[in-house]
Amino acid sequence: MTTNSPSVPTTTRSRPSWGADLLVAVLMFLLEAGAVVVIGYIALIAGLGEALNGAAGGSGSEGLTRQDSALIALGVLGLLAAGAAVLFFRGRWRIAGVTQVLVAMALVVVVVGGAVATHRPESPAPGHGDEYTGPGGQCRSGGDSEECQGSGG
Repeated sequence: MTTNSPSVPTTTRSRPSWGADLLVAVLMFLLEAGAVVVIGYIALIAGLGEALNGAAGGSGSEGLTRQDSALIALGVLGLLAAGAAVLFFRGRWRIAGVTQVLVAMALVVVVVGGAVATHRPESPAPGHGDEYTGPGGQCRSGGDSEECQGSGG
């Protein structure tokens, strides 16, 4: 007895050559490096323009700052790199996939480090010696007790 089972076509994807994989990895890296340079350049020029116009003032403005916008753009680029890594691994482009994982990790470090540095609370100014209010009070010239305030003399 023979059974007539339909033949199932098997589609096996072959792994791309290492040369093509390396070329795609390098091209993607250069493309992302160029995007990082453009983002940094735009943030720098916008920041210089604000400083020249006097808009970069002391009080915190509401909304996004230029640094926040640059960090968001770098975060989006990192997400795109992570998505590209998934696609490369699914397509068996291992060198390009590993490169994209490294780029995504580097961008995460930059974004987290930039966010911590940008939004760090300001430390209080160091105190001066003039603020001493001990038992003898403040002395005007460092002389005897008659010149010290609050010494009764």
